[in-house]
Amino acid sequence: MRFTSIDSRQDAAVPWQASADPHADNVEVGAGHLALLTHPDAVRAVAAALEPTEEAAGTVTAA
Repeated sequence: MRFTSIDSRQDAAVPWQASADPHADNVEVGAGHLALLTHPDAVRAVAAALEPTEEAAGTVTAA
């Protein structure tokens, strides 16, 4: 399953290494902890993560 992790080396609340995951689509944003909620790069990363993939866009049929 695909997932996105957003981190910041400027985050004084959570070390960026705690958010970086080798299996994730890691996105580093230059903002403090609370600014991650509204920083344009973070918002774009969330929007991109929520876009349907080609696999998810296919029709699901019952077996």
